[in-house]
Amino acid sequence: MSTQDIANDLVALCKAGKFDEAAEKYWADDVLGVEAAPGDMAQIRGKDAARGKGEWWSNAHECIPRRSRGLT
Repeated sequence: MSTQDIANDLVALCKAGKFDEAAEKYWADDVLGVEAAPGDMAQIRGKDAARGKGEWWSNAHECIPRRSRGLT
């Protein structure tokens, strides 16, 4: 699979709203999430921690509709 194939698949998943599926497919087992702000979630490591952070974020914020654009 080429970099372009991966990029196309990732964009397609995101356009379809399949963000969790995209994460599971492309995150490394030891994925590292880093935020600029200090706090409990300033740095998280691993899929379980990343999932937990995503769930926390979704519950703590109001999300507006989003649209991704394909690669040219």
